[in-house]
Amino acid sequence: MLILTATSTTITIATCVLCVMFALGGALALWASITNADWFFATSSARSITNTFKRTPARIFYGICGALIMAAAVAIFPL
Repeated sequence: MLILTATSTTITIATCVLCVMFALGGALALWASITNADWFFATSSARSITNTFKRTPARIFYGICGALIMAAAVAIFPL
């Protein structure tokens, strides 16, 4: 019987990778909302928001989401 255990180093590396992915995703959403990037708001997932609301509320929504995702990355970052 094989028992797999995660070492503290493995968990720390995985958490750091997750933090970097969150930070990059949040930064992308925040940057796209600030610069009003057409390529970002033309995607099918963003189009569902921009079709329901106008472009400016969608930009505000994605800006807030991006900031919250970056805050989550900072909150779970292992010190």
